[in-house]
This record gives sequence, C-alpha cells and structure tokens, in this order.
Amino acid sequence: QERELGEDSVVKESLTAAADGKRYRTKLYNLDLILAIGYRVVTRRLEKKSDEDPFVAGLEAMLLHDWKQALHHLRLAVERDSDHIRAYLKLGRVHRELGDLARAVKIHRGLTVRAGLSGADRAAVQLELARDLQAQGRLEDALAEVAKAVAADRKNVDGQLVRLELQEALDRWDE
Repeated sequence: QERELGEDSVVKESLTAAADGKRYRTKLYNLDLILAIGYRVVTRRLEKKSDEDPFVAGLEAMLLHDWKQALHHLRLAVERDSDHIRAYLKLGRVHRELGDLARAVKIHRGLTVRAGLSGADRAAVQLELARDLQAQGRLEDALAEVAKAVAADRKNVDGQLVRLELQEALDRWDE
C-alpha cells in the first residue's frame, strides 16, 4: 500500500490579490517535492521489477550504456522466453554496440523469417537489420531492408529517417 504525505507537507495556503482588488485564499503546491517523491516511488518500482525481469534489467543497463550487463540480462530474457521479439531486437542492438556486427545481423536476420510477427514488429526487425548492415558499410543492402520496413509501416518515422540518411550517403538525392 502506498503511503501518502499529509497535505500540509506539499500544500501551503496563501492569500493572493486579484485584478478586482479582492484577496482570495489559494493553495500553492510544492511541485518539486511532489515530483521528487513520485520519481522515488517509480524508481523503487522499477528496481523491484528489474530484479524480477531480466528484460527490464537489460533495458536499464542499455540506458546506462553498460553493454556487458545489458548483454547478460537480455540473454537471460530470451532464454526464458524464446518468443520475446523485443528482447531479441535489443540483444542484436547490444551486439552492434559492442562491435559484433556479424552476430547482430544473424539475430536480426533470424527474426525476419519468424511467422506471426505483427506489422510493427516486422518493421522494427527490418529497421534494426538495416542499421546492422549500415554499420557494416553495406549501404545498398541496408537501403533494401529499410525500404521493406517503410513499406510495412509507412508512418515509421525512424525508418524514413534512416532511409534518408542512407540515400544521402549513397548520393541518391532523386529518390
């Protein structure tokens, strides 16, 4: 059960003069305190969740750019649930960040043949694969993959940006 602060810790009553010359009793809220306590509560919940869920722990490690810890936790996540597409996507990205581009490509290419992927998941897989190929310097192949991602999800802003970046790198301004 959540413990709540008493109103007197976060609220102060004050008299405020209005344009009509009258004074009105108003409540001033200590937003800094409210936000700090909210942050603490959310952080504690995330810490507890990350202790239980290796995917969450892997995401937290990625946020801190602790790639080795992210790799460890995301491997655990896919060992526990081999259908966890998001964990595989992040695992491939961690391999890319660590410079193991061949493994990143292998993970993401393996996901492209999975049956039952939603359109958004398929587009995310193809976009990650395009980024792997781009990191390998295989710009033509990357452009072909990002084209598939954009075709699967035309509103995919990330895909549009990567496609534009690749077209610029390939000096293809007319496409």
